Amino acid sequence: MFNIFDQLNDQLLITDQVAKVQICNAQKSIVHQHSSEKLKRYQALEQELQTFLNIATDVHAILNEHLEIISCNNGFQDILGWEESEVLKKNYVEFIDYPDAVQIITAINECKASGQVATNIAKCKCKDGKYKWIEWRGKYIANKKIHLLTGRDITLQKEREEERLAKREAEELEMLKDEFLINMSHELKTPLNVIYMTLQLESEEIKSALEKNGQEIELNILKRHDKIIQRNVYRLLRLIRNLTEIAKLESDEYRLNFINCDIVSIVRQISLAVADHMQSTKVKITFDTDIQELITACDPSAIEQIMLNLLSNTIKYRKDESKVRVSLTVKDNKVRVTVKDNGIGIPKTELEYIFKRFAKIDTSLNRKCEGSGTGLTVSKYLVELHEGSIWAKSQLNKGSSFIFEIPIVQISDEKDIYYGSTSQQIEEKCNIEFSDIYDI
Repeated sequence: MFNIFDQLNDQLLITDQVAKVQICNAQKSIVHQHSSEKLKRYQALEQELQTFLNIATDVHAILNEHLEIISCNNGFQDILGWEESEVLKKNYVEFIDYPDAVQIITAINECKASGQVATNIAKCKCKDGKYKWIEWRGKYIANKKIHLLTGRDITLQKEREEERLAKREAEELEMLKDEFLINMSHELKTPLNVIYMTLQLESEEIKSALEKNGQEIELNILKRHDKIIQRNVYRLLRLIRNLTEIAKLESDEYRLNFINCDIVSIVRQISLAVADHMQSTKVKITFDTDIQELITACDPSAIEQIMLNLLSNTIKYRKDESKVRVSLTVKDNKVRVTVKDNGIGIPKTELEYIFKRFAKIDTSLNRKCEGSGTGLTVSKYLVELHEGSIWAKSQLNKGSSFIFEIPIVQISDEKDIYYGSTSQQIEEKCNIEFSDIYDI
């Protein structure tokens, strides 16, 4: 009897163990099936995402924290020509043209710090040596320490934009040329007409005196006529000089004569000479500097011409009572000269064009002066030949500031120092430069 029960018990134990194994296997099968389905769904989603990225973007890549490419799509090859083996483990910035690379690094760092999506446009290097414009979008994934990047090829849009810009600039230049030629015609005809008319007056007065049995001609009348003729001859000389200088500067034929000069003395001399020249007007010119002497290599004639051009431009566009302050300072091993006035100012829309060829601010018929608009262009060329820079700041009805700076350098084997032109030479230059201002 007990043997029967023992056998039954053993059978139940075996059955129970088999059932447990079957249940366990069933559970494993369910888990495996669930994991397999989950993996398939994940792989499907990953494939869908990859397909979406390939459709939505031209290039995409994953970078590590050192900006090395650890994964990329075929866009690098299709768009830029680089094969995957040539891209992987390379620094992403190596494929960006300078200086866009600097902007890209800044954008990536900002993206990493803020956690926001960053957008930037960069000129990217192709394998064939050409460049393409790519609009990049990136985001830093902090928990994985990776950068996700997508890029869109906008080369065609950029080229069309540049073509439109070039066309617009060409049209603007053509318009400026037309205005310039009209202005040149006026600039040439006006002094020539004045000279011709003055000579006719002199001829009539001489003829009248002869008809009156040798009556003497008043000397003051002849002097006044001579002064008018001289001023208009100066105007023509100034116009021809500026046009000739621009032609030489643009053809790279212009050469500066660098010598060691006391630039403080040169700027002071020109400023004070112009102040004396303008004594008959309400223009007050002052010169200010904390530096008594500063020796630097420059072309003194060019510096004098720059100063005369800036002061002439300032005086032309003055108010009835104008104050002009010339200051000289030194900063970062550069000498800076500022010509500041309280004149009529320059509109913001025209401020960026004033140093360009043919540009002119006031083309109205009631302006207080004539001028071809070439003086500031010449000044810009001369400053840049000194490896310097020139710019302007202005507010309407409050005044303008024209600033230029050049590096301080010296010719080591040059012992002589130039301190400036003679007063007679400067006066002659002032006569020419200010010949187109009516009321001096």
